Amino acid sequence: MLAASGSKAAYRARRHRAGLILDVISRHGPYCGTPGGIATPGLLNGLAGIGYGLLRLGFAERVPSALLLEPGPSHSN
Repeated sequence: MLAASGSKAAYRARRHRAGLILDVISRHGPYCGTPGGIATPGLLNGLAGIGYGLLRLGFAERVPSALLLEPGPSHSN
């Protein structure tokens, strides 16, 4: 799947960056953006945000942006 912009270079760069992030997390564990790196469940700078950001990298077409308040994909039954 291409990047939202349709750029293959952007897609490759995003995939590469995601791989680097996953490698760092697997080697050192998740590191929160809170003072002292204290683990917190927060969405913007905590463990939930790390997970959500990775979901956005892998599944941008299915995972809406929480910061932009985008609606999620609609599912019909």
